[in-house]
Amino acid sequence: MFAEAQMASFEKGWGWFYWTWETEKSVQWSWKLGLKAGILPKKAYAPDFNCSEEVPTFQGLPENY
Repeated sequence: MFAEAQMASFEKGWGWFYWTWETEKSVQWSWKLGLKAGILPKKAYAPDFNCSEEVPTFQGLPENY
């Protein structure tokens, strides 16, 4: 959901977003590893999360990964 919100906000501000297809180990920067981990949408042009809808509070979620 965070990645989809990031994509949506960047597209509204600048028009495009950028992700690296594959990195050594860094899931948050690798589209390939993000897909495998389930944190990125399968289709970048059709995300599940919509920023204009209600956003969860994420209360209790740790600030690190």
